[in-house]
Amino acid sequence: MSFTKSKLTVGAIILVLAIGSLIFYLYNRTDKEEASQEFLDYLRFIDCYSTDLDYRIYNNKGVFSEKASLLYHKSKGYRLTLENNRVYTYKDNKIFVYDLDNGKSYELKSTFDEFYKWAFLKPFIELMYTNEFMEKYSINKEGKNYLFVELYIPQGNENLDKGILMLNTVTRAPEKLSIYDYKGELKAEIIYSSFRFEKDLDEALFNY
Repeated sequence: MSFTKSKLTVGAIILVLAIGSLIFYLYNRTDKEEASQEFLDYLRFIDCYSTDLDYRIYNNKGVFSEKASLLYHKSKGYRLTLENNRVYTYKDNKIFVYDLDNGKSYELKSTFDEFYKWAFLKPFIELMYTNEFMEKYSINKEGKNYLFVELYIPQGNENLDKGILMLNTVTRAPEKLSIYDYKGELKAEIIYSSFRFEKDLDEALFNY
């Protein structure tokens, strides 16, 4: 075999390997993107869940933390119980507040809440379908695989400019939502724990 033919043979082999690698990369990338989209679609249409929450707000004075629990049912709404003994029921575009200490209740407009509601999965994930900027990426942390969804929050509040939702790809449960201001500084975190996909929840829990 001449030197020229040998070079052509080696070049052809390299070309075939390169094309094969490219096809393999594109196939795996498409497969992963489809898997992550199916995962997010699953979360978008959850009918019922419950979870404990830890709200953390960061400012120049330090960290303010507040515990809470959240119940969600597709047809019954959201029930958010804060450690200050107030229960917020979100239903029919209204917020019904019940004070457990004094037994008083009152009603608020849905626009009153600009922060607590971001623990609710459905509103955040639905932004993916209307947001001009949205990014998905996977990261392995301490041997666990996580899917991150990063997008802008279009509500005109400079302290609530961008959110990054961290999801456990094994349990399918959210673990943390980080919220950043327009300068890119961390302003708040919502930590999920004991997240449970429920079959049903008692309708009486959503009464107000």
